[in-house]
Amino acid sequence: MKPRARPSTAQGKAGVAFAFLAVPVAIVAAVMILFVAGYSYQTASGEAGTSAQPGTTVTSSGRVTTLQMALDTKDYVVLCWVAFVVVAAAGAAGAAWRDRLSIVWVAALGLTALAVAGMMSIGIAIAPVALLLLLSATLLTLDRKGPRNAQT
Repeated sequence: MKPRARPSTAQGKAGVAFAFLAVPVAIVAAVMILFVAGYSYQTASGEAGTSAQPGTTVTSSGRVTTLQMALDTKDYVVLCWVAFVVVAAAGAAGAAWRDRLSIVWVAALGLTALAVAGMMSIGIAIAPVALLLLLSATLLTLDRKGPRNAQT
């Protein structure tokens, strides 16, 4: 089987560049999901008292990152999704480099579906990665079709 040539036009090179740009964007998205996003909590405990003698109430509040919550509750689903996004972006970049257009499209459409489905949670962080891969796949598709001739 003859190996495919790497994209040589400006469109193809830009498509590969956008695919490789998606990898660090995916890593930044993973860091945002795990370390920036989180949950705030507030607790209160104490004794009930009478109106003449109020009880003591102890309150505490704080913030827990998504990573800390996942590790404390042993719920590793978020970690799997974050790893999936980074691996999909890296796989799409490698596929773009080797001109495997179908793999780039699968990664782009899969991450787009994940971004839309999770728009109220992690989707907003994944959307830039999905958009970069969609742009990359589109440019690589246009590169593969070649220039259109005005004469037919």
